Amino acid sequence: MMDRITEQMILERQTGLHPLVRQTFDLIERELEDQINLQDIAERLHVSPSHLSRLIRKETGKTFSDHVMMRRMEHAKNMLQQGFKVNDVAKALGFEDSSYLAKVFRKYWGVSPGVYKV
Repeated sequence: MMDRITEQMILERQTGLHPLVRQTFDLIERELEDQINLQDIAERLHVSPSHLSRLIRKETGKTFSDHVMMRRMEHAKNMLQQGFKVNDVAKALGFEDSSYLAKVFRKYWGVSPGVYKV
């Protein structure tokens, strides 16, 4: 669902990042629709969650959770701009329901998801 511009932006952001952080971000991108958590990612990368958390914050200035939410919100906005319904976006990105997505979206972007619908 991601367009080539978004993919390019991600690659540009990841240039120069520690390999573990890049791997973490790659896993997040591939699994946005799942319930992603730091513990699982750290286990898969064979590092401690605290080490991975510190590394992400050091490299990006943001927490693991901040990054996951940022990616979900960017994907949500892109999907809405492509004409997807809010309910479908919520399901695709692993939100409990469309009202929760709308609440988070409004908090993150400052507007309701309807603003981005085609």
